[in-house]
Amino acid sequence: MPLPWFDNPGARHVFRPPDPEHRLLGLLCGKHLAGWQDRPTGTEMFRYLTSGTDSESDQLMVSELLSDINHEMYPQLRRQDAISAWHLARACHECDVKRGRLSWWLNQFARPPAGHPGSLRQGQSTDTMN
Repeated sequence: MPLPWFDNPGARHVFRPPDPEHRLLGLLCGKHLAGWQDRPTGTEMFRYLTSGTDSESDQLMVSELLSDINHEMYPQLRRQDAISAWHLARACHECDVKRGRLSWWLNQFARPPAGHPGSLRQGQSTDTMN
C-alpha cells in the first residue's frame, strides 16, 4: 500500500519507549547480517528504520534484514523496540522491500486517507468495508 495509507493512529502507535541499547535489533543484525562488512549496531538499525538511511549500502542492509527475519519478529519490533508499523512501511518503501509476509502483515495497518474512493464515507459503518 502507498505510504500515506500508514499515516493513521494505529500504524503510528508505539507501545513503549525504545530500549536504549536496542538489544533486539542488535541480535537481529548479528544473526541476519552476519558476515556483512560494517554491519550496523542495533542503535544504527533503529535510526535507519525510524529516520531513514544515508546510503545505498545502508538501504541494502535494511532490505536484507527486513526480508530475512521471521514474520513473527515484526510484532516484536513494535513491542520491544518502539518501532511503529509506519516506520516499517517507510523503511520498506525507501529500501524497496517487497516480501509477501511482511507486506501482508503491514497492510493490516493501512487505511485509505480521507477523500480516497476506498475510505469511509460519512455515516458508513466499517462493517460494510471489505
